[in-house]
Amino acid sequence: MKQYIFTKGINLFVMFVFSFGVFCLPSMALSIKSYDFADFTEEDSMNFVEQCDIDIPEEFLQLEDFPSFTQEIILQSYYNPNTAFCFNYSVTQRYAEDIRTAVRSHLNLSDIPAIASTIGYNLQHSTVMDENGNWVTIGGYYDPNWNNYNCYAYSIKRAEQPQFYSSDCYIQYQPGDICGNISIRDTTTIYELASIVENDLIAMGYSNVSLSSTIPTIDSSQELICVRRRSSYDYHFMRYDLETDAWYHKPGRTSILKYNYVPSNDVLWYGEYSDDSGEHSSFIKYDSDIVFISYCKNQISDSSNETTRKFIQPNKDVFCELIFENSGNNKIELISDYSIEYEIYDEKFDVISSGSGTSNVLSLSLASGKYFLRINFESYTDLHYVDISVHSHSYTNHYSQGSEDHAAYCICGEYLLQNHNFIIQSSNSSSGHQLVCVCGETKTEAHYDKTYEKCDNSLHAVYCECGYLTGYDFHSYVTVQLQFRMCSCCGYVMPANPGPGQVIMGEEDEEPTTE
Repeated sequence: MKQYIFTKGINLFVMFVFSFGVFCLPSMALSIKSYDFADFTEEDSMNFVEQCDIDIPEEFLQLEDFPSFTQEIILQSYYNPNTAFCFNYSVTQRYAEDIRTAVRSHLNLSDIPAIASTIGYNLQHSTVMDENGNWVTIGGYYDPNWNNYNCYAYSIKRAEQPQFYSSDCYIQYQPGDICGNISIRDTTTIYELASIVENDLIAMGYSNVSLSSTIPTIDSSQELICVRRRSSYDYHFMRYDLETDAWYHKPGRTSILKYNYVPSNDVLWYGEYSDDSGEHSSFIKYDSDIVFISYCKNQISDSSNETTRKFIQPNKDVFCELIFENSGNNKIELISDYSIEYEIYDEKFDVISSGSGTSNVLSLSLASGKYFLRINFESYTDLHYVDISVHSHSYTNHYSQGSEDHAAYCICGEYLLQNHNFIIQSSNSSSGHQLVCVCGETKTEAHYDKTYEKCDNSLHAVYCECGYLTGYDFHSYVTVQLQFRMCSCCGYVMPANPGPGQVIMGEEDEEPTTE
């Protein structure tokens, strides 16, 4: 009879879901007094979900292993009631957290904070960076900002806060949030999911998006990511870094990991992770085929000195990577016929500049490196473009403004007033030497004593910095040891009381000797 109720209940679930989507199951007459979670069957698991009025996502009901998947979540919540589940798909994350809350309530643990508590686990398939920048298997560093986004946002470099695109969840982002015309709920295969990612990338203005079942070769102008899923329950993305020749990923809202291997269909992906409470294992395994997705970066460099035109689709934005090879005063121009909103981020996605308007000319003091630019139209709702140019000022052309300063011009027309910086040009006159600035301004300066060269045990020659011999002078001795004296100008060394046959040493000799 028990098995009948379970089977009949599942059939009723499927009939109900086609009409109402995600729903709460009607309560059956199950006792709430106590549960032997350790011996829970799949049937017990589904009955428990029903008893606790937990919302069941409609796409899960059609999966044959849904009861066993639910059982895994319940058992994990029981054996480790502080489990912090780490799913990337927000629907699954919410379902697992609802179950965990219900299990904790029946264990009288509802008032205790829910944190991961796997003790002493070492990552098996990836490494995590520690506070010193080393990749380790235990003791990883955690940045609280990582709590805001998942593997998908990490892989496509969309970790901005607040998030631009709305999502039906608290995990940024889900595939389809950006293109807006299809959801992961509408997919069942990995290839359908990859097609949604393709639509998202195109909506953001990326070009030459290509899907492949094998790893393509890319260059520095391209990005490469890959995706895999565990049935309809979850998905996971990785991102390739050409510079380090390695794959990186970010399980859920946890730390960024470096994968130990090259992604292959022959090796499962395991849901281990690292967060602010340590490193943890997970029962989730990603076992579908892997789809690799390559596309061209929206990359703009300060070395190009060219204007790049980017089209923005209605109600979408464009995300660009800005490369500054030179640090210092940098100029960014964002010009359009219609008012835009823009934000500029550093590599940690902290906002360093933002604003709006049709003609935005920014002068920012930036270190060399990589930055991100996000642009959208304020109110214009048709396809249109923005002209983008970035430039690092290099003041290489100088023009004298008089005896005190000169104007230093960049090729863009910007200039700075600078004091003259004179260097010695020539020294063929007893009255002095000539100085010249980079702008061409000159002046004459009197010679001065700069270097000394010994002549004998009485005198040394004196030279100006320009090389002109200004004269001769007597040694100026100081005692360096009890029995030796040294000239403080040229380094000439002699005994304090030289006797017959003693050799006088210069500064290039290793040590005084006598014969």
